[in-house]
Amino acid sequence: MISGIYISDYYKKNSLLRIYIKNKYVRLVPIAILSILGMIIFENIELVFSNMDKVISNIDVKQLIYSVFLVSDGWGLNYHNINSPLWYVCVLLICYYLVYIVLKVEETRRVRILRKVCLFFIIIGILLIEFKPNYPLLNHNCGRAYVSFFLGIILSDKEIKNSKLTIFILFTIVFISIGVVWSLEYNEILWKVKQYICIFITYPCVIIISNSVHWKNNKIIFLLSSSTYSVYCWHFPLIVLISKMYSMNIIQWDIYRLKNMLIFGIIIWLFGLLSYMFVEKPIRNWLQ
Repeated sequence: MISGIYISDYYKKNSLLRIYIKNKYVRLVPIAILSILGMIIFENIELVFSNMDKVISNIDVKQLIYSVFLVSDGWGLNYHNINSPLWYVCVLLICYYLVYIVLKVEETRRVRILRKVCLFFIIIGILLIEFKPNYPLLNHNCGRAYVSFFLGIILSDKEIKNSKLTIFILFTIVFISIGVVWSLEYNEILWKVKQYICIFITYPCVIIISNSVHWKNNKIIFLLSSSTYSVYCWHFPLIVLISKMYSMNIIQWDIYRLKNMLIFGIIIWLFGLLSYMFVEKPIRNWLQ
């Protein structure tokens, strides 16, 4: 959703969308590939130092190629983990290209179709969420991404008056929606209700509130927000690594306990910060 808002805001200020997408690609792809390689190593950590040939034979070459090129290969019970953390990056890049094409059509044909295209993909996303097909780029998780991204573009067109009353109303809506989601029991129907409340009510309100706060001048918050992509790329490989070490009795640390989850959250954020400062930024500067 935030990505949809950002690309729309960028286009309003600078029509050179091709440069924006190029810069995003330069940022997203290198860390994604490193994350995939890390996933392969961590999944086979018990064999890395003793039987590297076994590690290589365990790799699904087709899935590896899909993953390296950030192609979302569906989502099912037989789904291989090396593609799991990066399915959204693939969808995000495709959404960028779709917006670029639509805006080019608008410029050349002198028509206004972006909002209609956004509504179309939001409907497609809802259908994918509801019917759960399992095809590349047409599955439940990709549906969530389509809804969120294109809803973000629509939200970017809405001018929200930045006043104390507006912020108070939005905060109230957020707390009420969270309370409703928290109070609902778990079953398949109510789970869908929770998802839609979060997507269409809670998240948009939180984003609008955060945009009204002048946090970008704060260096610490700026650094934390800049490192979120590295955190995202590395959180799943590290979960796999810790789970593997726990199953091998190397560590007695069950990551799925609440206290350990909180500790892991701090660990992954520190890891993401280091990755951002010493891996992501140098690679991006070199490529640019």
